[in-house]
Amino acid sequence: TWRTADGKTVRFQIKLRDIGARGTMDFLSRLEAEMQRKVGRHQGVHVAFTGEAYNGSRGTDAVILDLAGSLSTAVVLIFIQVALLFRSARLGALCIPPNLVPLAGTLAYMVVRGIKLNAATVIIFSISIGLADYGTIHVLSRFQEETRRGLNGAAAIIRSARGTGRAVIVANLTLMAGFGVLLLSSFK
Repeated sequence: TWRTADGKTVRFQIKLRDIGARGTMDFLSRLEAEMQRKVGRHQGVHVAFTGEAYNGSRGTDAVILDLAGSLSTAVVLIFIQVALLFRSARLGALCIPPNLVPLAGTLAYMVVRGIKLNAATVIIFSISIGLADYGTIHVLSRFQEETRRGLNGAAAIIRSARGTGRAVIVANLTLMAGFGVLLLSSFK
């Protein structure tokens, strides 16, 4: 059952313990090199991998590698949209730090705790930037309202924080509680 009828293809099945996407890909790279060394010298012998562990690890690897590009694109698009929405490149530039700080904080926490990037942690990054973007736009909108009323920068910032701070905090806590339910599940 492991060899095709024409005898040209043989399939081996190997069970792997869950060592993460990066560990699986490293193991398979070493295995492929060893198999090429042992049987690859024979003419016409080709080694290929397939299966759930291989395909899942390749997909997870692609998602993780795409994270930096996606986050960079998101920051640029947020800047452009905020600059257009508020008709101010200055406010667009002002929205970048509040959107990057949660990501930097999340990454720092992961490094300190030894948490590796995987599909779940990439989702956390997406949620973080979404929450930060929501709060940024909410506060900037209120700031613009206050400056139109004639308040100077410092007074407008204080009124904006007092006026929208509670709403932003409650909305973020609600979303965190909603996602926090996953802590009770078997999902890592």
